[in-house]
Amino acid sequence: MSSVRGQISDGGSQGRGDGTLVLSDTVRFFPIVFFEIFLLFTIFVFIFGPWQWPVTNPVSLYAFLLINQLALFWGYVRAVRKQDPAPFRLPVRIDQMVWAGALLTVLLLIPTLKTDTGGDIDVIRAFTDPGAAYQDTRYAVSEAAPGIVSYIRVFFSPLLWPLLPLTLVYWNRLNKLTKWVAVLGIVGDAFIYLLIGTNKRLVDIILLLPWLFIIRYRSAPKVPNRRSALRFFCLLALGLALFLSYFGENIAGRGRGEAEMGVYLGNGAVLRSNEMGNGWLVNLIGPGYYLGVASLASYIGNGYYGLSLALQEPFVWTYGVGHSRMLTWLAEKAATGRDEIWDRTYSSRVESDYGWDRDVQWLSLYPWLAGDVTFYVVPVVMFLIGRLLALTWLDALGGNPFATALFSLNVIMISYVSANAQIFQFGETVFVFYLYLYLWARSRRAQRRVGEMRRTDFLLAHQ
Repeated sequence: MSSVRGQISDGGSQGRGDGTLVLSDTVRFFPIVFFEIFLLFTIFVFIFGPWQWPVTNPVSLYAFLLINQLALFWGYVRAVRKQDPAPFRLPVRIDQMVWAGALLTVLLLIPTLKTDTGGDIDVIRAFTDPGAAYQDTRYAVSEAAPGIVSYIRVFFSPLLWPLLPLTLVYWNRLNKLTKWVAVLGIVGDAFIYLLIGTNKRLVDIILLLPWLFIIRYRSAPKVPNRRSALRFFCLLALGLALFLSYFGENIAGRGRGEAEMGVYLGNGAVLRSNEMGNGWLVNLIGPGYYLGVASLASYIGNGYYGLSLALQEPFVWTYGVGHSRMLTWLAEKAATGRDEIWDRTYSSRVESDYGWDRDVQWLSLYPWLAGDVTFYVVPVVMFLIGRLLALTWLDALGGNPFATALFSLNVIMISYVSANAQIFQFGETVFVFYLYLYLWARSRRAQRRVGEMRRTDFLLAHQ
């Protein structure tokens, strides 16, 4: 018998004859290098991109952003240097988890479709005019009677949400029936988002696919060497190129064409596209992609601009639930039934003082965390997030499905840092995050008490 432990090597990721997983420096540090570059790029777009944001506190804003990126980096590096893929013990087989999630997803497809579209279903409109699809289905939903499907999905979210990462990573361990049902569920769920003209699910899939492919091939020298790293970025670039075209059409269809596109800054001030001086950008990427690129830059930038406003607000405690809209709503329902906690959040106070719409505009991830711990302690939270990213990456490579799901949520959370507390805003993801955080930690602790994992378990985890 032997334990599963990672060791530094000169190659990629390999399995030795004694059952030991060997990880190279490239494999270990790839996620943090990628995300540090990505986050620096979002700051670059905010400063030098097509929108000229009227920031009044640039020193405190940029110092705060860089401090938190350093905290994220430090937390990751400290964890990845001291830890290896941990042995684990599962209470259920992986194929059983996927089968349950796939079956539930398929059974809920029709009810979810009716609920999310309000019964206004038009496939042709979804492909030809996604903006109109968004507006029409949002109106239909507002007019429809409330149902219980959303609550059912939240209750079963620990099985529903991880379906994509677990299916892709553990594909070879599934029987044919499970594969077909899982694919039907994943495609059907993505198709619902397409029908309602919403970008979120498509973006999440684009963000996750390259990482999931890397984890899937974790047991051979295929992750990440130069060739696989090139494939990673090519896949990401292709997905982004396809998405930007669709994204631009979507934004235009919502009544925000190139000439009209603007950002409401509050108190009557509006930043318009024709004030941005973007002739060079249009010439560089062409008019077909300009609207998508400018809109995406707006999505990135308005979160950091909202952060600059929030940094000027005093701290008001949100009782440990202010980082999540869902948890705030539940706490208010359990306590007073009024918006007392929601009104204490930075997003509400920034809207009150600056006119920055809390239901439309963003503030980045940081003010959501700061409402519970203050801006001074946010770097500590980012340090812990970096540590979590490192450990779940290692354990996902080591075959732990709880780590795979949790790492996927971390990828989404960090990818949306410039926008909002993405995974904490929705009931399906906030409960999955905290439950899988517990399950992942429990699976590691349980195995550590045993001290080692049977060689057969290790081999099964790396088929």
